[in-house]
Amino acid sequence: MKTYYIIPILFILVFTACEKVIEFDKKLIQPKLVINSFITADSIIDVKLASSKTIPGVEHAFVWPDDAIVKLFVDGVETETLSTYTIEYPESDQFDYWGYTSDSRPTVGYHSSTTRAIAGKTYRLEVSHPNYESVSTETFIPQKVEIIAYSNEETTENQNGYDYTYQTFHIKFKDTEGENNYYQLAIHSISGSWSPNYKDETDSSGVIYVSEYNVSNVSSDDRLLNPDQEDANDFLFGSPSNRYNLFTDEFIDGKEYDLSFSVDKNYYYYDDGSQTDSEKIGEFNRYTITLKSITREAYLYLRSSYAQQWYGDDFFSEPVQAFSNVENGAGIFAGFNSAAFSVQQGEYPVDGVKYEYMNNYY
Repeated sequence: MKTYYIIPILFILVFTACEKVIEFDKKLIQPKLVINSFITADSIIDVKLASSKTIPGVEHAFVWPDDAIVKLFVDGVETETLSTYTIEYPESDQFDYWGYTSDSRPTVGYHSSTTRAIAGKTYRLEVSHPNYESVSTETFIPQKVEIIAYSNEETTENQNGYDYTYQTFHIKFKDTEGENNYYQLAIHSISGSWSPNYKDETDSSGVIYVSEYNVSNVSSDDRLLNPDQEDANDFLFGSPSNRYNLFTDEFIDGKEYDLSFSVDKNYYYYDDGSQTDSEKIGEFNRYTITLKSITREAYLYLRSSYAQQWYGDDFFSEPVQAFSNVENGAGIFAGFNSAAFSVQQGEYPVDGVKYEYMNNYY
């Protein structure tokens, strides 16, 4: 046989030998039950239950099974079967965010208990449904870490010709010794700023516009809130911020610690500039600072959830799998406990002052 016949034959044999048929496992794309529930001490346990989307982007709306059986166990003992209720979102401009119109308002299913969560106890959910594989998940409520002391001050910095006002907070707390503890710092702001009454131009007293925000990405040089980034890809292309203000007790096990951070007040403040400060009756600002003791599951879920958003469109990064502690399904079931304080500037509410509540809380 001539050589030019041998080479094509060997080529065909090699690739024929490497050919392998892989049967597709349809279970990989079957919808699964998804649990979403953060439970806190002294509050009723509510569970949001949905079905995962088979192929992202194909099915528009989530499915919210309202006929699932959700059983609650406390410290290993079955306590109750949760009741079901639904919430239909009202018509509002917020539907642009959800991708719905007023003709297709989403209805979300919830499962509620009569049990109030207690610190130190373990809670387990077992969920069954005829159309899905049964799922289960477990968490506990951590002990509260008290805020020993707190203070705050307002500072103003001039940057590029503009004055920026900051509220700086200092809180002292004592970590529990000998435990792996996880924390989240939550800041809620409600403020009211004066503006002319555009609905009634004859009203010279104006109106106070009230806004509410959950503040993310606080400013802080503290190593707890800003741990070092060592990943080479992060060095070149940036890394996700600590959006949820998470930290651990890695450096402070069993110690008292003073944590400092700042909030940019200008971002949440509107100033028309047409009246003097003495004329702006009713302006106020209130911050509620909450130190949450969270479970490890909550910590990992929040970190991975934001990392998934950050790296989602990054060509040079590997996909990030959001953390889940739901067996045979997906989602999160996690507990937390809170200590909080509030500081306020200005009086609220004030008799005779007109308030306009803006629909921008998130």
